[in-house]
Order: sequence, then C-alpha cells, then structure tokens
Amino acid sequence: MIDPGKTKEQLLDELSRERQKYAALESKVQQYHRLLNEFPNMIFRLSIPDGRYEYVSQGALQVTGYSPEEIMAHPLYMRKVIHPDFIPFFKQEWERILSGQVEPFYEFKITDRAGNTRLMQQKNVLIRDAAGKPVFLEGIVTDITERRNADEELRKSRAFLYDLIEHSGALICIKDQEGRYEFVNQKWEDVTGLKREDTLGRTDIELFPGLIGKQFRQNDLEVMKSGTTWEKEEILEDASGKRYFISIKFPVCDNKGTIHGLCAMITEITARKKTEDELRTSKERLSRAESISRSGHWEFDMNSKKVLASEGTRRIYGLPEGDWTIPEIQKIPLPEYRPLLDRALTDLISGCCAYNVEFKIKRPDTGDIVDIHSVAEYDKQKNIVFGIVQDVTERKRLEETLVKRDEILCLLTENMSDMIRVADMQGNNIYVSPSHFRGLGYKTEERFGRAGFDIVHPDDVERVIGTVIDGIAANQPVRIEYRVKHADGRYVWLETTVDALRDEKGEATAVVMNSRDITTRKQAEQALQESEKLYRTFINASSDMVFLKDECLRNIAVNQALASFFGKPEGEIIGKTDWELMPQTAAEKCRETDTKARKSRSTVISEETIGDQVYETLKFPVELGDNKVGVGGFIRNITARKQAGEELQRLNVFLDSIIENIPDMIFVKDARDLRFIRFNRAGEELLGYSRDDLLGKNDFDFFPRDQAEFFTDKDQNTLREKEIVDIPEEPIQTRNKGVRILHTKKVPIMDATGEPAYLMGISEDITDSKLAEEEKQNLAERLNRAEKMEGLGRLAGGVAHDLNNILGILVGYSELLRDSLPRDSSFKGYADNILQAGLRGSAIIQDLLTLARRGVAVSQVIDLNGIVADYLRTPEYEKLRLEHKKVNVHIDLATNLLKIKGSPIHLSKTIANLVFNAAEAISKHGEISIKTENRYLDTPVHGYDTMQEGDYVVLTVSDTGKGIPTHDLGKIFEPFYTKKVMGKSGTGLGLAVVWGTVKDHNGYIDVRSTEGKGTTFTLYFPVTREEITKPVQPANSISYMGKGEFILIVDDMKEQRELAATMMKRLGYQVDTVAGGEEAVLYIKNKKADLIILDMIMEPGIDGMETFRRILEIHPQQKAIIVSGFSENDRVRNTREMGAGTFVRKPYILEKIGLAVRTELDKK
Repeated sequence: MIDPGKTKEQLLDELSRERQKYAALESKVQQYHRLLNEFPNMIFRLSIPDGRYEYVSQGALQVTGYSPEEIMAHPLYMRKVIHPDFIPFFKQEWERILSGQVEPFYEFKITDRAGNTRLMQQKNVLIRDAAGKPVFLEGIVTDITERRNADEELRKSRAFLYDLIEHSGALICIKDQEGRYEFVNQKWEDVTGLKREDTLGRTDIELFPGLIGKQFRQNDLEVMKSGTTWEKEEILEDASGKRYFISIKFPVCDNKGTIHGLCAMITEITARKKTEDELRTSKERLSRAESISRSGHWEFDMNSKKVLASEGTRRIYGLPEGDWTIPEIQKIPLPEYRPLLDRALTDLISGCCAYNVEFKIKRPDTGDIVDIHSVAEYDKQKNIVFGIVQDVTERKRLEETLVKRDEILCLLTENMSDMIRVADMQGNNIYVSPSHFRGLGYKTEERFGRAGFDIVHPDDVERVIGTVIDGIAANQPVRIEYRVKHADGRYVWLETTVDALRDEKGEATAVVMNSRDITTRKQAEQALQESEKLYRTFINASSDMVFLKDECLRNIAVNQALASFFGKPEGEIIGKTDWELMPQTAAEKCRETDTKARKSRSTVISEETIGDQVYETLKFPVELGDNKVGVGGFIRNITARKQAGEELQRLNVFLDSIIENIPDMIFVKDARDLRFIRFNRAGEELLGYSRDDLLGKNDFDFFPRDQAEFFTDKDQNTLREKEIVDIPEEPIQTRNKGVRILHTKKVPIMDATGEPAYLMGISEDITDSKLAEEEKQNLAERLNRAEKMEGLGRLAGGVAHDLNNILGILVGYSELLRDSLPRDSSFKGYADNILQAGLRGSAIIQDLLTLARRGVAVSQVIDLNGIVADYLRTPEYEKLRLEHKKVNVHIDLATNLLKIKGSPIHLSKTIANLVFNAAEAISKHGEISIKTENRYLDTPVHGYDTMQEGDYVVLTVSDTGKGIPTHDLGKIFEPFYTKKVMGKSGTGLGLAVVWGTVKDHNGYIDVRSTEGKGTTFTLYFPVTREEITKPVQPANSISYMGKGEFILIVDDMKEQRELAATMMKRLGYQVDTVAGGEEAVLYIKNKKADLIILDMIMEPGIDGMETFRRILEIHPQQKAIIVSGFSENDRVRNTREMGAGTFVRKPYILEKIGLAVRTELDKK
C-alpha cells in the first residue's frame, strides 16, 4: 500500500528493501541449485505429455555413467539406459502418468555406460496445474545396488510376523514385569524419535522423565494387576508439544497363565484431537465474529414451530437463552414492519422470492430501537427456515456520515493508484475508489453496495475474513495478501492493509481497505518459492543428511534427515556450528574435512565415526557471494553396510578356509559368460594351473575343444533348468597329470530375483578309485578267464593225452612200416601219408597241450625276428598269400632286438595263428602289419591284460579288417570259440593257443579292436640277457644204434609198450616191458636193466616220478629217460633232478627216442 503520508525517500527505501528480499530469494535458489549439482543422486523434471526432460542434475553421471546432456537427448525415461526387461513397465507407467496417476516409489534396473546392470530406486512427485491436470513429473533416482546386495544377504533372516509388526501403523512394544522394553517396532522410532538401541532394556521412567513416565508405569501396573485388556488415552509431551494416543494394553502370559509382562498397541490420535480443537476454536471464532459483526443466525422449525437462535441473534433481539416461539418474536419488530416480515416469510416458503428484508425492532430488555437486516433460506426436505440477522444501526448512521464526507473522499481517492474500499460491518461495499474499478475492470454498479468478499478467491476467503476479524478484535491494522477475481475472469494478487473505523465508544463501525496490485511481484516470488520448494523436496526426500554452511562453518541450511540425526528442529540447527551440536572429537574431525574442502576448492570424501556409527561424507566448496566460500555436504550412515561387509568378510574367511582345505576341486563361474571367478587350492593342484592363470578365462582357454564343449553344455543345462546337475564321470585333460576322471556336481547360485547369477562346481577326482575298480574288475575277469581256461585246459589235456597215445601208435608203426618197405614199393607212399597225417594230428594235439599248459617243453634263447623271418619262408605263409592276394603284408622288424627265452615252435605257431586270423578278417583289400620292437614299461599298463613294469620284446600283429565286436572281445581266447566255418577256416584253437603260449612264456597280451576298422594284437615277452647257443646238427642213424644193452619199458598202455619195444629192438637193444610203476619196482628188485624208458603218467598206480624214486632206493645209479604225451612239468623236472636223463615227448619218433636212449647210455 502506498501511504499518502510517506515521503518519496521513504517509498524508495521501501522499494529497495523489496528488491533486497527478492535478491536474497534468488541467491538462496542459486545455492540450492549448486547444492543439487553436488547431490550424488540423479534429479530430474520430465514434461507431460511430450515426455522430454526439462532438467537433469549432475548426479546422473555418477548414477548411470551418462551426462545430463546425453540423457536429455533421449526422452521418455532414459530409454538409452533402461534395462530391456523394464521397458514394458515404463510404457505402462507412462500411460498411468498421462491419466494423472503415479507410483510414489518404484525400483527398476538400468545398464550403465560400462555395461553393468544396476538397481535403481525412483521417488516421484506429480506436479499439476490449476485444473488438476499433470504437467510435470519430478523425481530422484538413487543407485541402491550396493544397499540391495547387503539387504539380500540379511533377507532370509526376516520372518513374516516381524515384517507384519515392523510395518504396522500402530506403535507396538513389549515390556517385562519391571517395565523394561523388550521390543519396539519401527513406528515406535518414528513417533517417539527414540532409537531401538536407546529404548530396549530401559523403562518409561528412564525414557520419559517426570510425571509422564510415572503415569505410563502406573497404567501398565493396572493392566498386569487386572489381567485384562485395557484401553485408555495417554498423553506424551515432547519438543513438538503434546501428543495424544489411544493405547490398547494386555498382559503377556506363559503357558501356565503366569503374567510376565505386557504388550501394547498404541495409535496416535493427535491429528484427531487437533481437528476437534480446531472445530471448537472455529465455533468460538464464529461467536466472536458474530459479536464483532453484530450478526447472528437462527433456525425456524416449521413442524414444531420452534425457533433456535445463536448467541449473536439473542444479543441483537434482547431475548433470553432457550427455544423461542413465533408469538414471542412477532412482538419485537415495530408494528409497521410486521406485515412485511409475514409476507417475506410466506414468499420464501412458497418459492416466490428470496427473504432479504430490512426492518426495525424494539429490544424488550433495553427498549432501544435497532435497525435489522435479515436474509433467510428454506429447506423443503427438512421444512426448516435458516436465517441470518445483522444489527445495521451503525451502518445506517455511518452511511449518513459518509455521505457528508463523500466529496472530500472523492477528491482524495480519485487520484490515488492504490485501491480504496470501505465496507460496513457486514462486509458490503459502501465506498469503492475509482482506482479500484480501473485496477480490477469492474463497473461501479457491479461493486457498489455488494459484498466485498464475493470476488475473493474461494481458497482465500476464510483466511481473509478471519484475519480481518482478528485485526478488528485486536484493534490493530493488519496486512493481507490474497487473490481477487478481475472482471476479465483472471485472478490478480492484492496486498491490502485493513483497519477499522470506530465510533466514540471505540466500537468498529466500518472497515477501510487499502489495496495494491502485487501480481507481478507475487508471480516472481511464487516462481522462486516453487523452485526452492522443489529443491527442498528433493533434499528432504533423501535419506542422506544434507547441509550447507557459511564461511564461518555455521549451518545455514539442513534437510530433515540431518535434523532427525541431531534430534532437533531445523530452526535450532541453523546458525550453529558442529561444536555446538556434537562431541568435541567428532566436531574437530568434521571441522578438519570442512576446512579442507573450502581451502582446496575441491570435493573431499571421507569416513567419519560418531559414537558407534560410521558415516561416509562428501563435502564440496560453495560460493556464497562477496568472495565468501562455504561448504556443502552429504552424509550417509554406512554402519549397517560396514557391519554387513565385515560380517560378509568374516563369513568369506570362514568359507575360504573350508573351500581351500576341501580335497575336491571347487570352482565358480559367472553365469553370464561362464568365465571362472573362483578356484580353490585343490583345483589348482588338479589342473596344474595357478589361480592367476584360471580366473577370467573359460573352459575353451585350457581344455580340448570336445571337453570344453561338454563342460559348457552341462553348465548351460544347469543354468537353464535351475537345478543341480550330477555328472558321475567326466574326463578332463590336466596340465601335469594327464587325463583324470572326475565326479562333478554343478549347482546354480541364484540372485534375489530367482535368476542364476553364478554356477558352482564341485569335482572329486575319482581316477584312482576308478582305476582300482577297473583293476578289480579286470582281475575278476582275468581270474574268470584263467579259471575257464584252466578247466578247458584240463579237459583238453585229458583228451590230448588219450589222442596222443592213439596217434603215437599210428605215427610209430607207420614210420616203421615205411622204413621196412622196399624203396620201390607202392605201399611206401601210403605209409608215408599215414605218417604225415599222424604228425598233423599230433600238431593239433600239441595245440591242445599248449592250451592245457603242458605243451611248451623247449626253452632256449631265441631271436624273435628270426622266428618271424622263418615263418615268412614257410609253405603255410606262401599258401596264405596265394589265398589272400588283395591283402598287403607290411613287415617292420626292429634292429638290435633283444633276446627272449622260449619255444621256437610255439612262437612260430603263435605268429602263424595271428597272421592267419588277420587275413581271414579282411574280406577284400586290406593290410596286415607285423612289427617287433624293444619296449620298457616304467609303470604297469592296464589293457586286456595287465603288463608289469620291465624290459620287453613286443610283437604287434594288426589288420584293417572288420574288427571284433565288443561283446565278443572277452571270449576270443576261449578254446573252440570261433566265428569261422568249422572244418574250413580253423579249429577254434588258434587264439587259445596264442594265449597259452604267451602265458607259458611269462608274457602278456593286449587286444585293441574297432568294428569296421580292424584289430591289433600286442604280445609282450620278457627279455633275457643270455646268449644264443649254436643249434645241434641232426645225427645219422648209426650214431644212435644199440649195442645189445637191456632196456626196460614202463607204460600203462599195452600198445605204447609194444611200439616202444619194437623200436628199441629195431635199434639193436634187448627189451622187456611192464604195465606200471609197482611192477617196474618189483622187476628191478629181481633183475637189472641198463636203462628204463619211464612213462610219466600212469593210471592207476604210482606215476613215473614216484616209480623212479623207489627204483633209486634199490639201484641208486639206475639210468632212465622220461616219456610223456604232455610237456615237461614240475614233476618231470623233479624226476630229472633226481638223476633221470632226457625228457622225450610222445608220439615216439625213431630218431628222437634212439638219440635219447643212446645219449643217456653213453653217459659216464
């Protein structure tokens, strides 16, 4: 208001103060803006409906890795960084925002510039225009990834009941019998401002000193004494004033019903009490307003004919309290006005016209004449008339006075820029200055005589009227700022000074209002206030503590979080230093980092400890103007995070100790790219790589591709199915230990959303146990084969023995027959054919004897290369080449091949059998390979057979034929097992003989075969260091002729005795025969023999060894030679050690038996 009494200098001074106020607001906004740019969270404003960012704070760079400019270039919710999984969610949210709805909080994921997935929390505020339409979305985006990770570790320990109580809208607490708090929920902390750790274990008397704590304790004792539920109102008085609560308390009993405490559920009703108080105050203000305005209200019930009047109405009419009747009221108006009032009431009820009359009354109590103005309305449904009466006596008098002053006022006000309005005590305009019409655009008739408040903005009416009433009551002028409606429909701001005109009694008779248009200033202030409110909202919404200090390090701005920390209202913190708010040590630490930020003009990040709490602070310099530098900062309580980190660290140390000492390999992979992120010591030792070599790599960096693909496939299956995968056996190529067999379990490790984040593997090296199991199985198989071969061998030996005796007769007599026939006799060829057939039969019998392990009698030092070479020159080999012309034979004989000890005949037979089988396995074109080599085994080799360590001569025969089926591989060495046509391709003894020969030579055999590709037989013969002796030249028949010596033939078979006797006689010896050992012993007792031909096996009765032992008891120098259809065995060797001569194997060949007899007889 421009005061006409003020000088120009005074007006300029007032204008200067207004400008300073505006500049101060602008400076404060700039400070908040600088503060926001240092705020670590992202703050934004998004316009609606085009979805473009109007503002993004510098915190965006810290939260997303993208600058505010980059984010503003991509409208509608940062589509450049929103995680793809949340794009549908934001589309849905945008539709809700357009409809005027928004979630105050939600969480989502983003992909920051580094490609990392981060979890965000967004707080939203929807800004609307005057019509309620949304125009902006303002929000704070906070990176809660680290916090959520820590929360996740503790999530499982939360229980549903705890959550229910913790989030209850009521204060819930439990106390023991002594009144000590045992539990309080979060609402307790929120309402009382007392932290749990400061509450638990303490009593109400300790927490709430004075009568309040004692009253709480008294109430608790009543509950526990009564044993019933108790509901009562309780009052708590703190720094904010009195607070009211409804408390429901009930005793807590054990299983026996013994009370040991109580539980309380407390609901704050302060707001309700405040509403009740406001309602009471409103009634008082109404009564006071009626008194000041000299008005009152009344109700007339048409049914009961009773009138209910307010105190103001009773005061005006001068009637006593209570219900009034119509006859009582009709007496009060002056007689000339009664018809007017009756007609007005009738017209109101009938609906003809409104009830708005002025009349005079005579107060029954004082007799004063009073001018009355009354208006009323009729409620048809209730059949009630509502009316207002006003004492306008003073207004009438004032109107008369004002008319006289009108000319003076017109001259004064017509030239003023301020708008002058005078209203009576009922608020009706009785004077409006011309400037009022110019400023608001109304015509004179539109405002004069009308209610002054009808153009006031509806939201401001109650406040304006209340302020005016309070000012008049206090007899003080008041200043009001409010909005009024311009004639063109818009609202403009007025600043109005209101004062009352009073009569000689000091009673207010009218109100003078001096107004000026402050719309332009108000708009500027409102813009500044909205900006400040926005910044203040952002800062107070933060859970971090925020402050701004001046150059003397006094607080000039703090947020609610910091005020809560100090337990003081913001107003008590502003203007104070840390020395006045916290302990000296903590204050000195804060002062040190504050000073460092100011002097270095740079951001300072540190950790500060206050009590048992740890805080992370970020402080930065703030330009305050006039070359003054303050400091701003953010403080975050990281105690829980530090404790969780320490707990996790302790847990990790514990787990590390377990993992590092477990003998099984443990590894962890990142679920995204399957790269190793964890390995234990056992894994390093198994794979032969250090952790540094393994971490950050995948399976393809270390293992053969087929193994890596197998591992990766199992990993992906585990992550896809989200279940444990058990792999009983998997081979793995290690760096130093070769291929190992592992038993592995792969386990998916889930994140908070239930999706796999990591994959853990636990691998047990079962190679040794596997080999032991295989060795056990191989031993069982070999034992089974050995037992089977032994059984078959015994069977074959018995058959061979009997056949050998029969063939012996055939071979012996055919040889005698052939030699006795004339040279030109046609029967000589027949006899020779019989002899050859018998020898071939004998060879088969020798195979049977070899199978029976009774066939290898010759043991001499030999060169295996020579045996192979001799075989390649045999007619048998030549025949094979002719029958298999499309088969190529490749010979690879090692030079300097070491010597072995054995039987050339049996080894040659072994080579022949293997080559024959190889040729038979090739149906068309193919190749056979015969190879010899020296080989040293430093460790046992496990195959078909188990080869012990040592020096060996190795014979390998391989082919490219059809191969041996896996199910047949274990049977190939069994006698008579064959896939060939019997009688055409073989006897089924070939490989059985090979097996027997190898075993008789103390060797080993290995077989590898693949169907469709071929078979390889590898034979291992132990090396001997003896030298080869020169072969004995064949003797002529004269050298082994007899000289008439006496020979005793001992054999259990008559035919064998007769054949041997015939041959001996043929050679010139005298012969006698006996049928068994006992007869031989009896014969020697009575007669002498130069030499005994002694059969080794005789049934029944004693064998050759026992017979010779008994004969030596009679004639210790008795000469003898041993004969048998079997090969030389232990009993034969023992007999020779006793003194017997050469061993001769049946069938009898004249030269062999003759040389043996002659040699033994010629011995001295």
